[in-house]
Amino acid sequence: MEEQKNKKACCFFGHRDCVLNKEEKQKLYRLIFDMAEKDDYTVFYFGGFGNFDDLCFQTVLNVKKINNKIKTVYVCCDEKEYLRGKNYKYDDYVCFELSFSYWYTRIYYRNCAIIDKSDCAVFYLRKEENSGAYKSYKYALSKNKTIYMI
Repeated sequence: MEEQKNKKACCFFGHRDCVLNKEEKQKLYRLIFDMAEKDDYTVFYFGGFGNFDDLCFQTVLNVKKINNKIKTVYVCCDEKEYLRGKNYKYDDYVCFELSFSYWYTRIYYRNCAIIDKSDCAVFYLRKEENSGAYKSYKYALSKNKTIYMI
């Protein structure tokens, strides 16, 4: 992957089974559009799990039709995830080397690495303290990242 210095990056986290209503989808589109047009965000990171990730990816692709400087990046932990991500049309693929073998733990540390590389994070979550989305939210807070809630 090319070096992303001086490029603003955003990531997305939400519950796997969430369903957004029309107003929430419009809010998400407007947020991504404004990030790209007004705030010069060019890199959008995805983990590729669940409805929210899929919706965010499709929304970024729609904005990309207007703003072609946008780059979508799929972040995976291993070759299996990499191959699953190839089913989508991301611009780039990155695998972080993590020494954790338990699936859920690897996903959490992958999420933390994505947050570390991002300037902001967009969340759709319920306050389910055991959920991966909520744990990622707490991590983003601890890193003083800009957070947007849908």
